Amino acid sequence: MTSGVLADDLSNVASLKEIAPGLPSDILLRRPDILAAEHQLSQRAALANQQQALQALVDTLQETYRLSEARYKGGIDGYLSVLVAQRSVYVAQQRLVGLRLARLSNLVTLYKVLGGGA
Repeated sequence: MTSGVLADDLSNVASLKEIAPGLPSDILLRRPDILAAEHQLSQRAALANQQQALQALVDTLQETYRLSEARYKGGIDGYLSVLVAQRSVYVAQQRLVGLRLARLSNLVTLYKVLGGGA
């Protein structure tokens, strides 16, 4: 650690001690890690809410597809409406898979921030 970095850390500790006088200096030096963990946790909650909403959309689109297929079989609609509904389901499912990947990546980052992993 260079003296410039140490001086910056000490000035950060001094300014944080003004805000939180009861916290030990070693905790204050790790404050960026704590902030990163807090950020990952809030992002995790936001991603969970997004996943829940997107899952509801997928469920709704699957029902729309089912109804479009039933209308086609009943001779009410053409096959184009079935294809459009099917495409909408596939697009939403792809977005859901991407969101699940983002949640898992967030979980890995959270573990790393908390000190886990290599």
